[in-house]
Amino acid sequence: MQSYNRSDRVAHQIQREVSELLLRKVKDPRVQFVTITRVLTSPDLRQARVFFSTPRMSEDMDKDVLEGLESAAGFIRSSLGKRLSMRRVPEIEFKLDVQYEQALKVSDTIAMIEREKQEKRERESKEENALERAVAAVRNCRRIGVVSHVDPDGDSTGCIIASLLLLKALDKEVILLQEQAIPKMYEFLPGFSLLKTELPSSAFSEQDDLDCTLVLDCPSLERASWSRGDSYKSAGTLINIDHHKDNSYFGRINLVDGSASSAAEILYGIIDAMDLGDDASIGANIYTAMFTDTGSFSYSNTTPESLRIAARLVEAGVDVSYLARNLRSDFTMKRLAFLGRVLSTVQSNEDNSIVWLLGTEAMRRETGFWGSTEQFANHAMRIREAQVGMLFLEEESGKYKVSIRSRGLIDAGQLAAGYGGGGHAKAAGCRINGSFDEVLSGMVRTIELGLEEAAGSNGPVLADRS
Repeated sequence: MQSYNRSDRVAHQIQREVSELLLRKVKDPRVQFVTITRVLTSPDLRQARVFFSTPRMSEDMDKDVLEGLESAAGFIRSSLGKRLSMRRVPEIEFKLDVQYEQALKVSDTIAMIEREKQEKRERESKEENALERAVAAVRNCRRIGVVSHVDPDGDSTGCIIASLLLLKALDKEVILLQEQAIPKMYEFLPGFSLLKTELPSSAFSEQDDLDCTLVLDCPSLERASWSRGDSYKSAGTLINIDHHKDNSYFGRINLVDGSASSAAEILYGIIDAMDLGDDASIGANIYTAMFTDTGSFSYSNTTPESLRIAARLVEAGVDVSYLARNLRSDFTMKRLAFLGRVLSTVQSNEDNSIVWLLGTEAMRRETGFWGSTEQFANHAMRIREAQVGMLFLEEESGKYKVSIRSRGLIDAGQLAAGYGGGGHAKAAGCRINGSFDEVLSGMVRTIELGLEEAAGSNGPVLADRS
């Protein structure tokens, strides 16, 4: 199995080594502030075009820098031969990377605009007392729908069942709009049977309007597993309950907090306001949702508020030992056999900063397992040096579901968004079409560029895919 082609690998090595030589060995003051942005090599590795940028943005200064680089080209080429143990070192051509400079300016402008928008949304959310409005809407509505995102996980599952139990306790007419089935690994949860006994949304036509709909753990409506297609006209008042930082604030009421550990942490505010905060059955689902989204309360998204809520749920009688036992013993023999096949595919880039696993349709047929692979991607992060871990799950020939995990240098959510997906800074996912080698090569190249950029910055980054 190939990771990425040799010319890409050599280009990355040349970029790294030239940057190091300019920093440590070349004393020419003209090249003191040069940044090597990228390197393109010919397929036969005889030519290497080295792109650079400089903060001194004037035509005369750029010409001066270029002359300095060209005068050092002989020394650099000789050093590359020794440092990279190459029998034939490519001829080097230096070129000013104008696109890189322009892209930086555009990226900074977009980031500033998005920050301003996000701050405005958060202010509006607080000013409008979103919790009070959400509670009032649930109290006053009679017919209420419930839906969460595609590929339901622990947070979405806990939120859905907790919402069904809450609305039943309030004597509401509840309609489950979730198209994708909840994984059977959660059938131990109290209220799981409601997923089977509730009237399916297919029993209602588009004209059967709901009074409101709880949209749980969805950054956008496009991510909702909505069983009525793309039509939301009959959903009534949309109550958006979410903790994704990139939430699009699509609801009539937006109960959104990007700093919360989980959507369940936010939903609990409504439950508590309804005087059901001490209900052990509802609490078991809220606890499970927070437990799974925080990695057993071990991830950096574990908040003081999530721990306070967990403590209160324990006081209310939630059996955390029972929940933990079921959550940690969620393997059948077939699921364990499939995980074994997946783990045997483990590979990484040269410094183990990027680790990936592969699950194929053939492996599923061999083991007879077609169920949930939630948490499988976490195993890639067990490698000590790993900064990014990925699980590529073949859904059909040429189509892959990719689960991404990050320690923080790379924003996993932004990486996934670049491929049409989404998620959080440290856990995200997307779907990609193409041959495995092509898909892998593109993602590894993007991540490596991002990691190199992060090495010189103070926060999580993502390199431009182009």
